[in-house]
Amino acid sequence: MYIVVAIREIPGPPSVTPGKGWHLRETTVPVGIRHAVPQLRATHAVALCGADIEGWPVFPDTAFQPGHGASCQRCAQLVSEATRRS
Repeated sequence: MYIVVAIREIPGPPSVTPGKGWHLRETTVPVGIRHAVPQLRATHAVALCGADIEGWPVFPDTAFQPGHGASCQRCAQLVSEATRRS
């Protein structure tokens, strides 16, 4: 599975955490081109396509979607190839 990295993040809509009563959790959303990185890698210095992503925010709860309009086209191709082979 691949997750998303982007050049910036901005506040997103709050999400409700499970449990008794209302508990809201702050969220962030990616801004700019979304690159793919393997979920299991400890440090992310390079995206799947080879782009330098040093210091970019990582979104571990956001799966990379090849069809998303902001997805890097090369990352989308590589992720699609990898999932076809599996």
